Amino acid sequence: MCAARSTRIVERMSDALGVPRDVTLDLPRLSLEGNVRLVLENHKGIIEFSADRLRVQTTAGQVSIVGHRLVLRGINRERVVVEGRFDNLEFLGWEVS
Repeated sequence: MCAARSTRIVERMSDALGVPRDVTLDLPRLSLEGNVRLVLENHKGIIEFSADRLRVQTTAGQVSIVGHRLVLRGINRERVVVEGRFDNLEFLGWEVS
């Protein structure tokens, strides 16, 4: 079975059961508070971090944040919390339908 077809099947099952897709497909979940705080769940690790750039790997691709005075407020196996002033948020190489 091809990956796209199995993904569609899981999406339909999630919808039918009322289970969020990010749970069944292991997709990242992003919560933004204005342009000053981001909580990213379901990450696979930090690729790059500095005071003006953060790149995080997810199962869907990378999340890139460019800004000023970026600070990691928390990180564990499931969640990354970053604060600062965000100028740009990009999704790099995402392959989600």
